[in-house]
Amino acid sequence: MTSSSLDGLPIEILSTNIIVFLDVVDRLQLGACCRSLAAAVAAADLHLRPEDEGDCISLDRSEPGKLGVRLATTTFHTDSLAGLLRLRKRFGMKIFAECLSFESDPSDPLADDCIAEFIQDCEANSISITFIGGNPCPKIRHFILLNSDKRFDMCIEGRIVNDDLLRSFTKPAEIGFSKIPPHSRLDIPLFLTLVERGHSLLNAPVTLTTSQQMHQTLLVFRHIANPAHSGQDVCFAIELAAFNEFKTQMSESNEWRRDEFDDYFTTWAYTAVRMRELPQKNNEKANAVTELRIDMFKVLSYFSKDSTV
Repeated sequence: MTSSSLDGLPIEILSTNIIVFLDVVDRLQLGACCRSLAAAVAAADLHLRPEDEGDCISLDRSEPGKLGVRLATTTFHTDSLAGLLRLRKRFGMKIFAECLSFESDPSDPLADDCIAEFIQDCEANSISITFIGGNPCPKIRHFILLNSDKRFDMCIEGRIVNDDLLRSFTKPAEIGFSKIPPHSRLDIPLFLTLVERGHSLLNAPVTLTTSQQMHQTLLVFRHIANPAHSGQDVCFAIELAAFNEFKTQMSESNEWRRDEFDDYFTTWAYTAVRMRELPQKNNEKANAVTELRIDMFKVLSYFSKDSTV
C-alpha cells in the first residue's frame, strides 16, 4: 500500500488500525510523507511494548538548555527545546510505557518546562525522578500530583524537596537521598510519616539531639514500619556524646555486655560512620558529630519485646 492510498483513508482508520502498530521510527518516516499522514500519526497513540526491548521513556539533559529523549531503544537529539517539543507531536497523541524517567533541576527552568510539556500526555506504570537542588517547577509538581497513585522511584540530590510534596505520594515509594547539606535534613515527624506510609530507602540525615530522642524515634519506627521493607536504611546525625550515651543506655537496659553491644551495633547496624565538624555560630568550637547509616530493621531487633513508647 502506497502513501497515496493511505492518504485516502480516514484519519480514524489510519490511527486506530494501522499507525498504532508502527514503531517510533516507522511513524516518523510515515509522517514525513505528507501533511495528512503527519496529522494521522499525531492523532494515534504510541504504545511502547516489552518486545521492543525496553518499553521506557527517558529524558536526559545532554547539556544546559538541551534535552535528549529515548523511546524504547531509539534515542533522539534536537538542537533546541522547541525542536524536541515539535518532535514530541510527531510521535503521537499519547505515549504509553512501562516506565518514565527524567530529572528536575530548578537551575534550568526552560528545560524543566519542556520536560513538563513533553510528559503531560505520557502514561507509565512506574515513574523515576531525580530532583536536583530543590523543588520541581509547578508544571512537574502538578504532573506528580496527578500521578501520585503510580509507583515512584526518586533520588533527591542537594536539598530536601518540599515536605508537602514528599507527603503527597499515596503509594509506597523508594526515596533515596544524596549530597544533602547539613542545613537540609528530614525532621523527625516528617521522617516518621514517610515510614508510616511505607516509603523506603529514607537515607536522608535525620538530626537527633539527645540519646532519649534517638531511643524514642527508634521505638516509634518499630511500631509503624513495614517489615517487608527489609532494606530500610536511615541516616541519623547525632553528637557523639549523645550517641555514646544511647549505646550505654541500650546495653544496660537489655543486660548486654558493653563490648558485645558495640560489636553487634558496629558490625550489623551501620555500614559507614563519617566524622565531621559542623559550623557553629560566633566562632564557637564545633561539637563532634557522627552520621550513622543504619539498617533500621537490624537495629530494632536489639530492642526488648516489652519496650514501650
